[in-house]
Formats: sequence, C-alpha cells, structure tokens
Amino acid sequence: MHKLETIASIARGINAFVDSPLEKAKSLINPARGTHLVVCGTSGSGKTRAIELANETRSADEQIAESRGLCTGRDIDPKRAVEVVSDVNLAYEHALHVAFDVYYQDVAKALEDRDVKVFWLDRGIAGGGW
Repeated sequence: MHKLETIASIARGINAFVDSPLEKAKSLINPARGTHLVVCGTSGSGKTRAIELANETRSADEQIAESRGLCTGRDIDPKRAVEVVSDVNLAYEHALHVAFDVYYQDVAKALEDRDVKVFWLDRGIAGGGW
C-alpha cells in the first residue's frame, strides 16, 4: 500500500474507533471522558498527518488532539504510560479525544497488551527500554 493510502486508512480507522458504539457508550457513562488512542510509527511516518486527516471530517467539538510528549521516550515506565493514556479525565489542548504519538515498538506493544488501542503506521523503532 502506498504511504499516503496507509495514512488515509489509519485516519479512517481512528475515526471509526472514536465513533464506535463502545467508545460512545463510555462517553455516555462519563461525559468528561474522551477517547484515547496511540499512533505508532517512526519519525516522518505520518502520525501527525493521520490525525490531521481524521480531524478534517470531525466537528470542532469532536477534534482529536495530538500529544507528542507523553509516550515518546524509550525509557518510560509502562505502568505510568498506561496510567496517562487511560486517564479518563485527561483533556489535552481543550480536546476530549487524545492521540498519543509513540515511536518505539516495545512501548506501543506494551500499551496494546494493556488494552490501549494502537494504530500502526509502521513497526516503530526497535528496542527501547522495556
């Protein structure tokens, strides 16, 4: 698949996940809760572009903020990463929905193993710290 097609496919997947009945039901239980997800890929893989494309079809109050700083480190503690990504009261840049950039495949895999939704643009950077 061509890189732009992959990015567009990830954007559609992000929107489908955010708009899924399960995520909508969670927000009915806790109206302050937005959807949190991870987009994994190496630098320049299209993480930001995928989020931008997803936002192009979303209303102003349903935008997805991008967090570049919480889960990019290779030595981040997996429990802490899950706590941050799973914090139902976390809002970032005035958006309820937050997509966290992750560069390292072991970080993304650890989050995925803990039931955090991860979208893979590529395999990420091998190694890391866990």
